[in-house]
Amino acid sequence: MSTANRTDYLVIVLYALLMVRVGFYVLRFNRGAAEYFRGGSRIPWLVAGLSCFMSGFSAWTFTGAAGVAYRFAPNWYAGVEIHTRSEYPLFDLDNFEHRVFYAGPSLHYSQKNWWATLTWNYQVYGKGVDEPADGQTFAEETRQLFRLKVGFNF
Repeated sequence: MSTANRTDYLVIVLYALLMVRVGFYVLRFNRGAAEYFRGGSRIPWLVAGLSCFMSGFSAWTFTGAAGVAYRFAPNWYAGVEIHTRSEYPLFDLDNFEHRVFYAGPSLHYSQKNWWATLTWNYQVYGKGVDEPADGQTFAEETRQLFRLKVGFNF
């Protein structure tokens, strides 16, 4: 792995300056914290609710994933994935609640404008506070996890 060079640092500095410039530009249209958090009262309730939910979700849950896939036919991929999920309530990294590891197969199909992925993951390990010592935890988790993800390119 090579180290960062002058061009890398220049790109980072230019990006940071651009973000500061955008911040000052948007500041001209903001009339206070309430207006900022409400989006000027122009955001539909569903979008605001989903944004609020996901912001809180990511603040107290750490999720990591890795996988490998093989294309076995045009637009079709089969693979294996593993992911982990750790929970630290109250935004406190010293307040560990539980951690789980899932692993299992995945099937992916893609077209030019959309894609879909179906996964089945089994809880291979879990550890939690006040949980059984059998290597699995079910505090807000399941033994098996089925997911269907659909995306649209735009």
